[in-house]
Amino acid sequence: PIHVQTRRLIADSEGAGRFRGAPGIEVELRPVSCRMEAGFVADGNIHNPLGARGGEAAAKSDQFRRTRGGELERLDQCSQVWIEDGEALVSIACGGGGYGELKTLDPARVLSDVREGLESRNRAKYVNAVVVTETIEIEELATAVIRNLILIHISQITRTERKSYAVY
Repeated sequence: PIHVQTRRLIADSEGAGRFRGAPGIEVELRPVSCRMEAGFVADGNIHNPLGARGGEAAAKSDQFRRTRGGELERLDQCSQVWIEDGEALVSIACGGGGYGELKTLDPARVLSDVREGLESRNRAKYVNAVVVTETIEIEELATAVIRNLILIHISQITRTERKSYAVY
């Protein structure tokens, strides 16, 4: 038997953009009173999903063995391993890249992601230019100021320089 110890979406792991990519997921599996053989070929460790048209890349994937002492040992992206009783296999699956220019995502959607635990307040502010208060509300004035400063900066750089910021 196998016990699913953890299965959760990972906050701040999606590619940001006007349309954000899907968040990554963490899964931790433990054999119950036995050992377990696991074979896998993981994608996204080296070449994580890129964004398009100005969207950002998603976080990379990774795989680990959690030892009996709780330490994480990184596994190769292509592995066949034995997980002993008392150990666990931890898989971090990458999410998807974002699409569209950063900081153009509707602030209400950013707020919804913060409320759902998919995005931290810090990432909302520094990646999506949406200031979310401790009570999980949008700080309208601060958000408008940040977004206007970004628009002023973008209007002052050349089209060629702008292309270097985006992934096509």
